[in-house]
Amino acid sequence: MTRRSVGRLGLLLLAAMLALPAVLGLSRADDGLAVRESVVDGVPLTLVEPADPAPPEGWPGVVVAHGFSGSRTLMLPLARGLARAGYAVQLLDFAGHGANPDPLPLDADGTAGTDRLGRDLAVAVEALAGSPGVDPDRLVLLGHSMGAGAVVAYAVSDAQGQERISATVAVSLPSAEDVPDGTPAQPRDLLLLVGAAESARFTDAALGALRAGYPDAQPERTYGDPAAGDARRMHVVPGVEHISIVLSADTLAATLDWLAPVTGGTSGPGQLDPTLRWLLLLTLAAAIAVVPIAGWAYGSVPTRAGPPTAAAPTVRWWWALALALGGAVAASVAAWVLGPLAERVPLAVGGYVAVWFVVAGATVLAVLGATGRGRPWALGSGRVALATVGVVAYAVAALALTGRATWSTWSWVGPRPWLGLLMLVAFGVYFLADEALVARASGWRRAAVAAGTRTIAVVVILGAVVLLGAPGFLVLLLPLMVVLFVLLGWYATVVARHTSVRWAPAAVQAVPLALLVATTFPLASS
Repeated sequence: MTRRSVGRLGLLLLAAMLALPAVLGLSRADDGLAVRESVVDGVPLTLVEPADPAPPEGWPGVVVAHGFSGSRTLMLPLARGLARAGYAVQLLDFAGHGANPDPLPLDADGTAGTDRLGRDLAVAVEALAGSPGVDPDRLVLLGHSMGAGAVVAYAVSDAQGQERISATVAVSLPSAEDVPDGTPAQPRDLLLLVGAAESARFTDAALGALRAGYPDAQPERTYGDPAAGDARRMHVVPGVEHISIVLSADTLAATLDWLAPVTGGTSGPGQLDPTLRWLLLLTLAAAIAVVPIAGWAYGSVPTRAGPPTAAAPTVRWWWALALALGGAVAASVAAWVLGPLAERVPLAVGGYVAVWFVVAGATVLAVLGATGRGRPWALGSGRVALATVGVVAYAVAALALTGRATWSTWSWVGPRPWLGLLMLVAFGVYFLADEALVARASGWRRAAVAAGTRTIAVVVILGAVVLLGAPGFLVLLLPLMVVLFVLLGWYATVVARHTSVRWAPAAVQAVPLALLVATTFPLASS
């Protein structure tokens, strides 16, 4: 056995050692719990409750609502923590999200239609209230981001009528517009949670909702009386941003402490699944395992192409970054001009993303061709093609299986399959252009130039949100975009070590990202 083979086996063993505890942890996530899935009036539901027999009075119930571009899967760790504390927890997929095939109506400003959110939430509340073993007189709501706005609006309406909702927890509330002034019991017993690393928008909304009931109120103090239904508190969750706040142990502890006086449930820290830890371990394991897998698939590492010819001069790093910047600016302007056309794509923000990436890539390719810096495109051998298909399939499987276990349903409902093809074209053009910019580089030089082009993309998209009115949702996605760029860039670097065919590293980035966007961004209708 050669030294190279030993090294590959060692990396594969290391990846298995990292993945094993994560797989075991995820497989035991539902231990001690009863989990049932159903579809009621078109709304996919998941009920999580203790496996023990319900007490005579029944379990108190919590409806947990996800945020924009989220799903039931992302909220499962929090639901399990609540269930282990003695609650029956109903999760749902809002219209356009997860496994719900119905499009989510969007208002003129691009925000989710509150009527449809309220309708889906009402389905979940009624299903939970009618579930055996649940006390219908002890129902509470918890929502994140868009879901926080939905549960607050629902609870305010309930407080003005049926008064079935005993308390509400709003995590990262995007706006306080639905909270009436001067009526602290609408909604009843409102807890507002916001991440310390979130944007000022969410902090301001939480503070506005707090002071709508108590004008001089300050965070970290409880105002009103839980027994009277007019309690209100704002708590800043340390060390988290907009997404990780729902995976925070502090979020669970604050929620349990808040609900205990109202529902008679358990207070204290609770038991939160270490989902984020398992996600990181699985992602790291997959990134390590791709090295030996690509090595065995492609075979021996070929000699890199020789020095550039006069007909195809090299693209120097500063020229590559300048061209990437020009493409990003052109893409932002094009997405701004073509906004009405992009909005016709039935994927929220998906039309904008498609226009941006295809224009950015096409601009770079056009300039490279016009200046004679583009090299001929080689298809490569049959082995290269088969090896690339295998590595791309591995990258997709690693991302999809990890996502389905921790944060996304990856459901192909409605028009998502053809939307995946649309996103594949857009990302394919962009990453082909990116590979053209780094084609002559290798090793750390390749990684440095690729990091520069991706940094430019992130910064320019942020600038487009501020200056050109691009969808503000993109700002919330930027941390995830950076992580995906790093992960997929690593996959591309590994593939580029084995072949100088440029479409191969482009494919290993474009295909997984296209499928991720097509299955995660909400289906929408104007």
